[in-house]
Amino acid sequence: MATNLAVILVAFCMTSAVTMTAAKQLWIGTSPFCDGQPRDCPIFDKTYIRSDKYGDGKMCLTGSKVLCESKPLPHDLRDSPANEINIASYNVFERPYFITHDGQTERTCHIPRALLSRFPELDVVIFEEAFMGGCWYDNQLVSMRAIMAAYGFPYYTETVGSFLDAYFIINGGVFIASRWPITSSVRMQFADSGHADKFSKKGAVYARINKMGSVYHIVGTHMQAQIGDSYDKIRVKQAIELREFLANMKLPSHEPVLIGGDFNCDLNNNPTNANDVISTGMNAEMPEIIGEVRATFDYLTNDVVEPGNTLLEWLDYVVHSRSHKAPKSASLEADRLTADQDITYCNSAPVQPYYVWPWASTCAKVKTTRHLSDHYPVIARFKF
Repeated sequence: MATNLAVILVAFCMTSAVTMTAAKQLWIGTSPFCDGQPRDCPIFDKTYIRSDKYGDGKMCLTGSKVLCESKPLPHDLRDSPANEINIASYNVFERPYFITHDGQTERTCHIPRALLSRFPELDVVIFEEAFMGGCWYDNQLVSMRAIMAAYGFPYYTETVGSFLDAYFIINGGVFIASRWPITSSVRMQFADSGHADKFSKKGAVYARINKMGSVYHIVGTHMQAQIGDSYDKIRVKQAIELREFLANMKLPSHEPVLIGGDFNCDLNNNPTNANDVISTGMNAEMPEIIGEVRATFDYLTNDVVEPGNTLLEWLDYVVHSRSHKAPKSASLEADRLTADQDITYCNSAPVQPYYVWPWASTCAKVKTTRHLSDHYPVIARFKF
């Protein structure tokens, strides 16, 4: 089957020591009329250090700037043998502000520390719906990539579809962060999409990762959303596009290929579509699901899930290609990850295309929660 793929080669990225240091500290308050407050720091998972009229630059004519510092992990990251790899896939629900206000900045600032504190053995994290880049996305020193780097994940790919940004067309929101060197990376865009997904450049990003001499081929993707036969068919087409994309790369069959992301095929309520996407479309195999959690999108236990959802859905996966090296063992676990403190954010700010503080006069409604996204992350563990 011929496909219309937009494929872009990109070099791998590594943060500098300057970026890693800066990600630990943030000055809040913009001169000349500064209004930085100690209460600002915890919102972004940081600790208040001090107040200053100058801070990181120009003097405040009124008020002060506040210096906030990132909190440390409770323990060091844990190494596993080179023949094992642990991968998280996490849809972080970070839509642009012109669509909605639902704590995008606050929640994504808390995600890196929460995730790595809970799973210090992780080697790779695939992020979905990171449309803006996470946390203080417009400050590249304090974006989610920079925070991940400060916590020991200094390698990452570009975002899917970021080369095709246009007015009211957003990128695909997927990128990969790694503890280990990414030696090459390629992105592709799906030819087929429908409904609201037409306004997002969905596709996939590939990363070749070298973990202590062992090569792993990792793919992150976010597939067609919505329920219905027509959307089921689009997901299958996207899965076939992805399989052909990998086939055209001619990756060595003796090396593992692992595909993760929000596939949007619901294993709980529509297992036929899940099988069509994963087994038939991708020619991939599901690991055994372990643990007590049996939904990654759960309106009963997660108050960030938007009202109106009434299904307990399993939408998030990490699978392995049958055309490549098979694991000796594999498991997949969903985790009800939460922050270790309350997060307060503006949950309604009509006609506000930019960030709104929870105590701003333009904020119509405030929400407090410990949930970090409308999805729960999944953790896959492979041994080869």
